[in-house]
Amino acid sequence: MKAIILTFSKEDNRGANLQAYALSSYLKKNGFSVDFLDIQLPGKKINFKGRILQNVNKYLAGRFRKKNEFTFTKKYYTLDELKLNPPKADLYIVGSDQVWNTEITNSLDPRIYFLTFLPDRVRKIAYAASFGRNKWAITAFDSEIKQSLHTFHAISVREDSGIIICKEKFDIDNVECVLDPTLLLDDKSLESLLPNNRLVRNQIFGYYLYRNESIHNMSIRISEILHLPFEKTFKAKGAFRFFHFYGIKTWIKKICQAEFVITNSFHCMVFCILLRKSFVVLPTFPGREIRMLSLLRKIGLGERYFDNIEDIEKRQIVLFEKIDYNLVFKLLEKYRSNSIQFLQKAITF
Repeated sequence: MKAIILTFSKEDNRGANLQAYALSSYLKKNGFSVDFLDIQLPGKKINFKGRILQNVNKYLAGRFRKKNEFTFTKKYYTLDELKLNPPKADLYIVGSDQVWNTEITNSLDPRIYFLTFLPDRVRKIAYAASFGRNKWAITAFDSEIKQSLHTFHAISVREDSGIIICKEKFDIDNVECVLDPTLLLDDKSLESLLPNNRLVRNQIFGYYLYRNESIHNMSIRISEILHLPFEKTFKAKGAFRFFHFYGIKTWIKKICQAEFVITNSFHCMVFCILLRKSFVVLPTFPGREIRMLSLLRKIGLGERYFDNIEDIEKRQIVLFEKIDYNLVFKLLEKYRSNSIQFLQKAITF
């Protein structure tokens, strides 16, 4: 059986690569051969220094994909090319990640990520697709997207708000909320990603996808309260800057070895949970915090999210509280079971 996954499959973003790895690993364990649909979002215009960082991280991400045997379809560039000659498979999956966030996919064509190029009769499913926010951003293609969604065999989203969007905007009732595929990694798959050296160091690891002066000040204040220094990749200059030339396994090692983690990255938060680390989450891109809050609240960790520096001052005690991971994983197991049940039913012919 052949499965094709449509996600952000060649990004240098660590979380994007890890969720792709996790979902493809699950499918392979269930007897599928897996290809990723090779159509990519256009690159953004960045300065010379930014291009250097991007090229290094692209190389490191590509090395991760090669090591973990990612395979791809022929390369496509437009929706029309996909319509004319779509790749052949028994199963098509869109997800996870923010594949339904039109603020991101408008740079290519949002219809692609709703599989509008495929015939109605093929088996299409969405696994943990994320809208990235709690409201739908209206597009010129809403009716076409709605029509395509009604031909899906099964639909699941990553946040509870996604269920509401599907119902209110697209008149779809049978939508389930499931876990990001990284949270379905079995012990063997997770172990293969972990470093040999897991010695915890007396330091903070800060990892941010969105940063400004407020995030910088919040991070420094947490460091002062905990009396812990930052891992050496944290650097401040002007508003807030840091550089990180390292691959996915090194990134996981830095999480693993930190005494405490500060982040506003969804997948960094996920790996903090998987590795049972002490952590807090700071605001991310405005309007996109719902994807983190949704998971934190489900597993009893909603208090680990801080809105601003005043919130930190008021709830300093949270920084010192030990996370009861026995309870967290007990709650998580229920959602894992439901997610696996959805996926198994959706991929069984």
